[in-house]
Amino acid sequence: MDLLFTKWDVPAPFQTVLKTLRKSSEGVYNATVLPYSNGRVEGINRMIKLIQRTAYGFTRLLAGYFIMNTAPAPKEVPGVMKRADEMNETVALEDPTKPSTFAATAKAFIRHLRIFVNELQAGPEYLGIIDDLEYKVDHPKTTLSGQLVERMKDGSLVDYALHQARKHQDGAMLALRPFRGFEENGGRLSADELASQLFGGTWKTEEA
Repeated sequence: MDLLFTKWDVPAPFQTVLKTLRKSSEGVYNATVLPYSNGRVEGINRMIKLIQRTAYGFTRLLAGYFIMNTAPAPKEVPGVMKRADEMNETVALEDPTKPSTFAATAKAFIRHLRIFVNELQAGPEYLGIIDDLEYKVDHPKTTLSGQLVERMKDGSLVDYALHQARKHQDGAMLALRPFRGFEENGGRLSADELASQLFGGTWKTEEA
């Protein structure tokens, strides 16, 4: 590892690579020699990001709808919020694989959203979001909750989360390519040899 901090006469692109390696040298070294990775954490993080991406388009659509439609009068807001909380509580306790008590209400609102999107000519992206939403109302097993409930064990998703995390960890471990160049070349590497060792020979200089 000491050789990482030796002055190397390499092309400019590799100067950036070497700076990165030097800055993260301890982590890079540990990743190549220790049987550990953050795959489990990344697996759970990926699930969270999937939920965020799924909700992003729908959130934008709702924001536009409510901004451009008449808001309830101030004195009506507490009653509206109370009703919304009651509906959320009811839905939260429902079986996510069965049709919701408010399925008809949801479909009526979806029709309003469809009209809104068509009037704005917002395009197929938002119509696709609405189609997907309507399909999930009609087929609750396809919702995220409906899919996850089938993976529960003893009322918990911990086993499923760990299973997914292990898959990502195994993938991360398979992807590791231990760097042995300094050891195998007596501590001296040309720019081409360094490229071959680090990137499997796929990197080419601009001159090449």
